[in-house]
This record gives sequence, structure tokens and C-alpha cells, in this order.
Amino acid sequence: MAGTVQFFGGATGLPADLIDRLMEVEKSRLNKIQANRQATATQQSSFDTLSSKLLSLKSKAEDLQDSTSWTPHSASSSDEDMITITASSEATAANHYVEVSRLATHNSLMLGIGGVDGNNPGTGITTAQDDTGLTNVAPTFTFDYNGDGYTVAAATGDSLQDIADKINALDYGDEEGVSASVIYDGTYRRLVMSAKDSGAQTRDGAGNTTASRISITGMNLEFGAATVAAADMMVTEAGVDAKMKVDGLANVYSSSNTVNDVIAGVTMELKGLTTSAVTLSITNDNDAAKTTLQGFVDTYNDVIDYINSKKTSDFSGEAAIRGALSQIRMELNTPTDGVVGSFEALSQLGVETNAQSGKLSIDTDKFDDAVAADFNSLKEIFTKEPAAGNKGLAFRLETLLDNLTDSHSGLIPGKSESLGTKLDRLDDNIDRENRRLEQVRKRLTAKYAKLEQTVTMLNGSASAMSSALSRM
Repeated sequence: MAGTVQFFGGATGLPADLIDRLMEVEKSRLNKIQANRQATATQQSSFDTLSSKLLSLKSKAEDLQDSTSWTPHSASSSDEDMITITASSEATAANHYVEVSRLATHNSLMLGIGGVDGNNPGTGITTAQDDTGLTNVAPTFTFDYNGDGYTVAAATGDSLQDIADKINALDYGDEEGVSASVIYDGTYRRLVMSAKDSGAQTRDGAGNTTASRISITGMNLEFGAATVAAADMMVTEAGVDAKMKVDGLANVYSSSNTVNDVIAGVTMELKGLTTSAVTLSITNDNDAAKTTLQGFVDTYNDVIDYINSKKTSDFSGEAAIRGALSQIRMELNTPTDGVVGSFEALSQLGVETNAQSGKLSIDTDKFDDAVAADFNSLKEIFTKEPAAGNKGLAFRLETLLDNLTDSHSGLIPGKSESLGTKLDRLDDNIDRENRRLEQVRKRLTAKYAKLEQTVTMLNGSASAMSSALSRM
């Protein structure tokens, strides 16, 4: 046979990318492992997202354990120039009638040497005397505030402002304290002291102040020729309690014009003296209560929507999901024990479950009728803490969701952890498979390189033989 041994392309005639093609076949197992890993990672992410949504529902349940969430009230005053009003969850829907005959005032004293009151203030300290400051070697200044004694560390050279600053800097403990300042009337400078808390320290049965909050117990301050003694701190306002008539009951007193201990759950701000009774109206805020309940329903439905979106994929056939949903729904349908009222379960308040989607909704008409009949039942269903039996729904859900989402023992994090372990195993498999494929590629490369050399040699031999034959 004349010529050389024929192959396709190169010496062997094999395709240049033959090894790559063979490796693609070898990679089929790796591709399956990687696809499995991707699906597992996606599933783990879905469980982590569900855990996050369950934690949001748990946080909502914790917030709703506060009874103030469930019994909001609206409050109004017939004359807000005289009285304004706010009502807390502890209030009861009702009308109250209030008359104000006296406002609470703050006990105040002013320096007035030889003075009697603000209309006859006597003399103060001249500008020149105050600029020089205290001239006595051992000035003294002590006073009582709410029955406790205080000492002002006055020193030679102190001005009235220095003394005021030292009064303001005293430690009054849990008391509101005394505020001190200096005023100038155009001729004299005068030290002024005022109790920060209004009203009397004590009063008699007729409402008269029997002891003011501030009393000077000792004072010897010399500003040159001007000497200030205790008697020179004249009382400009004794400090009195506010006086009211509430729902026909006369002689109701308050040390403050912010009154929060006369009508349960109601805070009144007294602003002026009334000439007739002011009507204060407290009503149950059904719309606000419904908004709170809707917030809970929306958070719950967010969990259900997410689970439904994964039913045919990442959550398909997952016992953990079925178990979690079953436990949550059981709590929703479990009556709260010890409820004082007409209703003990959400279904009685118009909260309904869609049989197909599992989502909650509120029947507005049924809800409105229920809270109109028994406003407090909604609060009790969520927040009741009986001595025995089923606690309120907010407490039960918090406990359940804490168990489901606990990072160490929770059902949902446990599933995520299991998937994480599977991912680690798949990563190991991928690493091993990549190492195997690397060895396969080396073997194939060596094998076909040797084949190339053999064919090249054969071709050379064939050429030599052909040449020899042609010379015969």
C-alpha cells in the first residue's frame, strides 16, 4: 500500500476537543450532585425565611400581651379651654361632669428685706452690693423642702446668682426639687425660690394649705450694709391644691393640675376655673381595637401565604410544616380560661379561617356586634393569665412559637440544621468528584498523547517503507 496510514486530523485524526467531550460525559454524576445541592440550599433558605416570619409572629404575640393594646378609648371634653382629657386602657366608657374652683399653684418665695408680699416687696440687693458679693465671713443659709432639710454652701464673695446656682445643684433625691433664679426689678436684685412640684405639702380638711413645701430655717447673708435674714424671704405664693367638684362630689383635691388619680384610667389637665360643669366623655374605641386585631391577622396570614407558596416545592411533604401549622391552628381555636365576659375564643369575635387557604379574616359586622356587647372580652382572650388552665392567646402563641423557632431545639431551625448537614455532605461529595474528574482528565490526556505518539511513529515508518519501495 502506497502513502501513509490515514487518520482524521493531526496524527491520529481525532477531534481536538475529544477529551473535553469525554469529560462532559464523566461529569454527569457531578452535575446531579450539584443540582441536588442547589435544591437543598434553596430548601434551607425557605425554612430560614419561614423561621424569620414565625419570629415576627412571636414578636407580635409578645406585643399583644400588653392589655393596653386591646382596650383603647377615645376621650373628649366639652370645654378644652378649661379641661382636656386622655383615657387609658383602664378607663371605662362613661360621662363625667367636672367643675374647677381652684387651680394648683407652686409655692414661691422672694427676697424682700422688710417686705410683706409682691405688692409690698421691701428692698432687695443693689447691683453694686451684688457685684461685690457676700461680705460676711461665715454666711449661712438653710431651708426645708417637703420636710427635708438642705444646706446651701454660701461663701464670701458669692453673688445672688451664685447662691441660686448652688440651690439648683442640690441633690433632692426622688423629689422634684427647688428652682432658684434672680430677678431685677429695675432697682434691686432679688433671689426667687420655687417648688417644682405644685400644691401644698399638707392641707386641712377645708383644703387650706397648712404647710408649704419650702420654709427658710436659717439665713444670715450680708451684702455690705444689706443683711438678709430668714424673715426677708417673703412668701409670694403659698402653694395650694387644685379644688374640683366631680360627678356631684364636692371638695375633690389634687396637688397637681395634671389629675390622674380621681377617675380611674383618666388623666385631666386643668387649665382654668369653670363657671359650669364640663362634660368629659370616654367611649370605647372599637375601630382602634379592630386595627390592632387586623395587625395580628395580617402577621399570621403572612406566615400562611409563605407556606402556601412553597407547598408544591420546598415544603412538599414536609412533616415539620404540617406539625407547626397544626399546633398554631390548635392554639387559635383553644378557648382562654378564666375570661370574665361573654366570649372566650376568636371565632366568637368574628375571626374566621378560610377552609382552602388557611388564612384568617375578620367578619366586621360580627366583630362590631361582639365588642359593642362586651368590649373587654377581646383583651381577655389575648391577655388573661388565670391561676390555672389556658392562658391568653398572646401568651400561648409566644410559648409555642418560641418552641418552634428555638435555635437549639426548635422544629423549624432543626430542619434547617438537618439541611445544613446535608449540604456539608454534598459539598464533600462535590470535592471528591472534582478530584476524581481531575484524575480521569490526566489519564485520558496521557492515553491520547501516547496514542498520538504511536500514530506519528507508524506514519513515519510507513513513509520510509513507501520511499524504499519506490526506489526498487
